[in-house]
Amino acid sequence: MLREAMATVVTTGFSLIVFGVFSERKSYPLSKILLSWLLDTGRLSLN
Repeated sequence: MLREAMATVVTTGFSLIVFGVFSERKSYPLSKILLSWLLDTGRLSLN
C-alpha cells in the first residue's frame, strides 16, 4: 500500500514537472490543477 502510494506520488510529481513546463509556455494553469489533484490524491491515500 505504501509502495503504491509512493509510486503514485513520484509519477504524479514527474507529470507535474512536465506539465508545469508546458503550462509556463502556454500560460495555462495546468500545474495548479495538477497540484490540487495531487493534494486530493494524497489525502485519499492517507485515509
